[in-house]
Amino acid sequence: MNVNLTLDQHQLCMTPEGALVPGDVPGTFIIYDTLNNRTLNVPMEHSPKVVGFLAAKPKTIIQNVLANNEDGAEAPAASEDCSSEIGEIWIKNSGKPSPLDVQARDDLISLYGSEKYQALMADKKTTKKRVWEMLADEMKKKGYLFGDRDAGKVCSQKWRNMEGETLKVLAAAGPNNTGGGQVKKPSYFEEVHAVVKDKAKAVPKNLQDSLASSSSQDVSQKISDDEEEPRPSDAASEVSPFLKVQTSSQPKRSPNNLEILKFLKEDAEKKDRQNENLIQFLKKKARKDDKRKRSFLSVLERIAGAKKSKTDDQETESSEEGSSSD
Repeated sequence: MNVNLTLDQHQLCMTPEGALVPGDVPGTFIIYDTLNNRTLNVPMEHSPKVVGFLAAKPKTIIQNVLANNEDGAEAPAASEDCSSEIGEIWIKNSGKPSPLDVQARDDLISLYGSEKYQALMADKKTTKKRVWEMLADEMKKKGYLFGDRDAGKVCSQKWRNMEGETLKVLAAAGPNNTGGGQVKKPSYFEEVHAVVKDKAKAVPKNLQDSLASSSSQDVSQKISDDEEEPRPSDAASEVSPFLKVQTSSQPKRSPNNLEILKFLKEDAEKKDRQNENLIQFLKKKARKDDKRKRSFLSVLERIAGAKKSKTDDQETESSEEGSSSD
């Protein structure tokens, strides 16, 4: 017999020493079915998976069960052999969510909304992918199974789906942001809203408009149900909602062709003026350089002329001395 274990219905049976209680069949241990008031024999090979899944719940101590029986309480029904199956959570197109899906959903909201993961999501040094992997690891430690799917992506998509449905309700809400619009609230609305209520995208558009129109006044008061179909949603942002308030209710207007041509003409004239200024500067610089070169050449010519005159004088003196000797 196959049995789907749920946290609401099943409990571990432990001895006072903390050991699993052996089942009626060799190689098995028992768990207690609280709904049907019976014990189930589970193969010992499944103990790591089952214990990991049910460990978060209070355990049934076998001595307490026996004591109740001695006082006249109804004894549990006879044990039945079963193969323990903890199904994967949040399977696409699985129809109505199982109790396990709902329990996993609530645990996901609790983990994501905790101070630890809100701080990690706001930490720019830690990638969102890494944060979701860490959160998925904690979900696995609670005993939830994801099969061969990427657990981090599954958890991330599940949260985005729930956040998207919550924001859809808020978008239809009134200025009080109570989620009381025409859109039906999902069962997890209150829990998710408690996490996202301080974020900018959780502020309804009509509330943003009212805040924008009264910015000069004193403002003192401030996914699918359980399926994994993708829904677009922005990444979480921790900034104040007042930083993203619309500054104008007028729609943005695209520039027409005349405005574009006017801009291009002004830009071209500006560049022409810059080029003309550059040309004038280069001409002025060239004139200064030319004047400097002519001055330098003039100095060299004077030096050369002085040297030549001195040489000529020396040659004349030598010739006169030679004539005198004759």
